[in-house]
Amino acid sequence: MKTNNLTPAFVPLHPVLAVAAMNLFLLFLLVLIFFSSLAKPSGFEIRMPRAVVSEGLQGAQTITITAENVLYLNGKVIILNELKRDLAKVNFKDQNIFIRADRRSSMGRVMDVWDLCRALGGSRVHILASEEEK
Repeated sequence: MKTNNLTPAFVPLHPVLAVAAMNLFLLFLLVLIFFSSLAKPSGFEIRMPRAVVSEGLQGAQTITITAENVLYLNGKVIILNELKRDLAKVNFKDQNIFIRADRRSSMGRVMDVWDLCRALGGSRVHILASEEEK
């Protein structure tokens, strides 16, 4: 037998194998597209609470709420209306406000003071748990 030297350089794929190869390629492409979004972080920031060392209290406004719901501003007894007036004079952009609450104080009172500080423009308002005295 004589062979013909005009044979093609490659053997064509069977149509079933060509469809399977195309499906495999498309499946790989879909996996790459859908799971690439999981590789980058989402577009919003989550701010976690941080511990504040007691040295951070210097130069800051400290509001203390006792177990009897009495308010103190920097150690001086004050009522809520006076607190609003005094805090309106403070520039909150560079200053922290610490709300030190006793564990037996009313949560409603703490939230009233918190809302007051936020309404006056305080962006750095922190709540501290009061240490129990021995």
